[in-house]
This record gives sequence, C-alpha cells and structure tokens, in this order.
Amino acid sequence: MKRLLTIGLLITSAHAQVYLANNADMAVHPGDTVSIFGDVTNLGRFGSLNGSVVQFYGTTWQNAPGGILPGEAFYGLDTTNGQGGYFRFLHGIGTQTLQGGSFPSLGAGNDLGVYLGGDARIRDTLRLENGLLYLNGYNLTLGNGAPGRIDGYDNQRYIATDSAGTFSRQAITQSDGMVVFPIGTAHYAPLAVQSHTPIAVTYHATVYDGPATDTSVGKTWRLGAGALNVSDVTVWLQHDIADEGPLFPEARDSSFISLDGDTLGPRGALNPGTLTTGPPDINAWLNARDFTGAVLANAYLRVVDRPPSMATLDFEAFRRTIHQVHTFWSTVIEHDVQRYELQRRRLEEDSFYTVAVVPPHFPGGSSDTPQRYDQEDDNFYGKITYYRLKIYGNDGRIAYSQTRVVPAATAIQVSPNPSYGTFTVAVFGQNQPIGMAMYDMRGRQVGVYAINGSATINATALAAGTYVLVFYDGHTRLDTQRIILLRH
Repeated sequence: MKRLLTIGLLITSAHAQVYLANNADMAVHPGDTVSIFGDVTNLGRFGSLNGSVVQFYGTTWQNAPGGILPGEAFYGLDTTNGQGGYFRFLHGIGTQTLQGGSFPSLGAGNDLGVYLGGDARIRDTLRLENGLLYLNGYNLTLGNGAPGRIDGYDNQRYIATDSAGTFSRQAITQSDGMVVFPIGTAHYAPLAVQSHTPIAVTYHATVYDGPATDTSVGKTWRLGAGALNVSDVTVWLQHDIADEGPLFPEARDSSFISLDGDTLGPRGALNPGTLTTGPPDINAWLNARDFTGAVLANAYLRVVDRPPSMATLDFEAFRRTIHQVHTFWSTVIEHDVQRYELQRRRLEEDSFYTVAVVPPHFPGGSSDTPQRYDQEDDNFYGKITYYRLKIYGNDGRIAYSQTRVVPAATAIQVSPNPSYGTFTVAVFGQNQPIGMAMYDMRGRQVGVYAINGSATINATALAAGTYVLVFYDGHTRLDTQRIILLRH
C-alpha cells in the first residue's frame, strides 16, 4: 500500500499560495475539511478520501501536467464506498479559474462563476451549487467508465458553453436512461440523450447563440459521439421562451428538431421544461427527436417551426464513380418554386454550400404532376460527404430536403503498366493500410503486400506475363486489376 501522508492545511491570508512540489504527497481523510484561501499550484499528489471536503476560496487552482488528485485506489484502499473527496470552489474575492486536472468530485459554488483555464475532468460527481461553470473554450469530461452524476442544475446553475469547448459524459448506454447535459449560454438550454443500445458511447455537447430567425429558436446545439458511431438514440432539446424568434410561438405546435437544416413533420413542443433538478420550468419548452441512423461526429441541431411547404419531394444521392456523385429528386407537387440549390458539406467542413443551381421544369415553379430532376457533382474526395437541397420560393421562403450521406471515393492506380518488373501502387480515399495479393494466370499466389498510401513493388524475379492484383480491406475486396510484366 502506498504511504498515506496527511498534511493539515488552513490558510487564512488572501495572498497566501499553496504549492505542492512534484514529490509532495498529501491527502485529506474522511470527515476532515480543509479550507484554502490562496491560489493552488499542484505538481504533486493532492489526495482525498471519501467523506473529505476541500473548500477552495482562492482565485486560481492549477494542476500541472504531473499533478494528480487521487482517491482511494491510488493508496491501495477499498474503493467500495468512494472514489475520493469533494472539492468545492466557493466565492472568495471574485471569479475563480480551474486549470486542468482530474478531480474525484467537484462543486461549483461561486455565484460570480468558475472558469476553466484548461481541459479538465471530473471522475464521479459534479454539483452545481451556485452560479455558472464556464467552459471558456475548453473541454470538460464527466465520468470514469460511466456517465457520472450531476446534482443541482436548473436555469440559474448550469455549464455555460460556446461554439468552442464541449462537455462530455462517458460511456452512456441504454441502462442509464435519460442523461442530461445541463448547458446553456445567457439562458439555460440543456440537452439530453437516451441511448437505445447496450454499446457504451461517450457523447459531447455544446450550445451557442444563433442563427436567429423569425421562426426558430436562436440556439444551435452541437452533439457528437465518440470514436464509435451508433444508431438508436433519442435527443431532447430544451429552450427558454426568451430565445424564440418573434413568429415562433405562433407555430410552436409544429416545431421540430432540425439536423443540419433538414425538414421534418411536426413533432410539437412540451411545456414545462423538465431537464432540471428543480421544479419544472414554465418558461421553457422541450422538443425531442429519434435518430435511427448513425450519430454524426458533430451534428448541428436547431429547433425550428415547420416551414410552409413549397415542394413535396424525395431526395437521393449516391456515388457513381470516384469523381461523380449523382443526385436526383422526385417531386409530388411543386408550388411557387423559384429554384433548387444542390448543397454539399464534406466531413471536415463546418457548413453546407451550393454546388449547383437547378430551375424548376415549369415557368412559375408550380406543378401538380410528378417531376424528376437529376444533377451530377464532381466530388473526388476521400471521406464522406453530406448532400441536401435548398429550396427557394418566389416569395422568399426557404425549405430543405433530407440530408443524404455519400461514401468516400476510393481510387487505386498501378503504374507503369506494362512494367519491366518494378511498379508503383497508389491508393486514394483510404485512411489505413490495405492489402494486395498478386496471382499468376494459373491462380497461384505469387506475392502479398501491404499498401499504406503508396508502395513500390519489385517483381523482377517473376516471369514475364500477365498477373492479377487483388486489393482488399480486411475481408472486403476493393478492386481487381491486371498488370503485364515485360523483360528487356
């Protein structure tokens, strides 16, 4: 068992500093409370056991890269009843800054605000006691192989976010039920997810202001899954009426959650808002949406009213060749359509943009008979691309089609061909090595190679003739090509 050293610490001077060198080891025992009134710099081991409390009244708590905040497990103690103590950030002389570190449990109790000054983690419990916890452009993670626990969140106590940093909760599964992300900007705008799969997935979320329109809520929520994309998840978004556009309340019953600007049938909003540990909020409304496709790495969600229908259509997109993506849409009815704009967003891009403008078949843009539109797009790109239609009406109204996902382009080039025994294989559109097997015309395997982007193959030992190259990714065949070997 590691040696457990207890250092009693009570600092009463507002200017005193607490410095733990990289070889210092202190721990707070169960039932003990330590109050710190100066700044903290931790390069060592600031330990705590279940039932202990560390009350921080200073301005800055900095955990250097080597500084840790261990619990019972670090000291070889029984972890059945706890994973460390409770660190409370309390109002001293102003706002407080937390720079890095992995806390066992943390309380934000400063009515002037606690600000992150670096990425941080809370392993067990976050308690929102008073005021806001500001991400300040950094990332906060809650959980240690589980989503962790949050207490005390409501429209006065939440995690204040922006478009930069995110708040993550680890390893969410269907057994966790509804998991709340109590986030907001100037107003409380929480998000919640409920997984319908046993696969454990870490979700990250943030919310930021805008874009504001007459018929939407002036907030954008960004939700993403970790390394594994999964299906079957329900998402709830809650907003304050102060964030609604001026025309939004008139059609609130037809509002819905929009993913990247797509258009759904009305789902309606629920009132009061229930994503709180306090009484239900009568000034808040709640929308829900079920996602049965893959959750995007960064899904941009908004709450909007259903726009007036200018065209009823089905939109599709698929890759025809490594260069060409074919899109088409079939309308049931068109009314007063000015134009269609084909838009795309590549995986590494933040927003959609127009790649083609298509006029309606009929002057005036109205038709009550089915119409078919086809549009090609030159998109030689090594990752997935999202496509949609932006539909303009003659009266200025705008609507969007479904968003479709088109896979990456994969291209394999063998050159020169014919070859005098040495040739190059270049692969585009694969982010990992692929395999290549080489066969003679009698079906005998004469070589196996790994191609990581590109490789030069030396086959000068083989007889002149025609050979078959089979390319594969795992058990999936990607391509088959022939090469002719010559001899001088």
